[in-house]
Amino acid sequence: MGLLFAAMALFAGCQDPELDFNLSDLKSDAFEPKKPPRECMLVATSESDADTRREALVRVARSGEFTEPWAVDGYVTVALLDTDSQTRCVAIRALERVGNDRAIEALLKILSATAETAQTVRPASDVCRADAALSVSRLLDRGTVSDENRAAAGRALRPLVKVDAHAAVRRAAARGLGFVRERENLDVLIAGLRDAEFNVVYECEESLVRLTGVTHRTNVTDWETWLAQNAENPFVNAGHVPDSRHKPYDGPFGKTAHDMKQTWDWLFPAAAEE
Repeated sequence: MGLLFAAMALFAGCQDPELDFNLSDLKSDAFEPKKPPRECMLVATSESDADTRREALVRVARSGEFTEPWAVDGYVTVALLDTDSQTRCVAIRALERVGNDRAIEALLKILSATAETAQTVRPASDVCRADAALSVSRLLDRGTVSDENRAAAGRALRPLVKVDAHAAVRRAAARGLGFVRERENLDVLIAGLRDAEFNVVYECEESLVRLTGVTHRTNVTDWETWLAQNAENPFVNAGHVPDSRHKPYDGPFGKTAHDMKQTWDWLFPAAAEE
């Protein structure tokens, strides 16, 4: 089972589980009859051992039946209520792959969970919230989210950018807001430029550029001034890439030539000035 644990960690994208690999684990896994996906989902939602639940859930998610209604029901149950963060992360990633309204609604419930909702949605760990926020942002990026759920995503992500204690959650939430064209999101993202973590600041700027088509290089004052001057229609140039953001090369060969010149100029600055 040790090899399976390593594979599951890659699938989940969460912190690495402790591996306890030995020959007997490999032997039992190699010769144990494989359960059908539906039976694996029953194990994933009922087994007491977290490692066993996680292994069974991965097998469902990797099967040809991963989008069946019964499979989605299982992902939702595990994502909302499982006690193990790694197992919840596997379910979250599976819901992202499914990508329908039911999936994003479950992900938004995770992001909005509190102690008061514990009976229906268990409050999530930092890594689960980060995975859920990133999955929501990717679904928004696909452009397949309904208008109703897009608005709901904005409502769920804004508080995370403002106050979540974990930088990875704030960063993922800031990315997601870049796909929801609402004025309030601009205010939140501009305020996010003051974040203590640069990766959050970077994602706020990226989302602002995506929403407005302009850049102010993370300068809060310049962004506030621009927004005041363009309050009537701040999204008129959404999707436009500012000139300063255009790459100084075309294609992979152009990138190689550009990188070589940059390296040469760094090694021989005198030659570059001639």
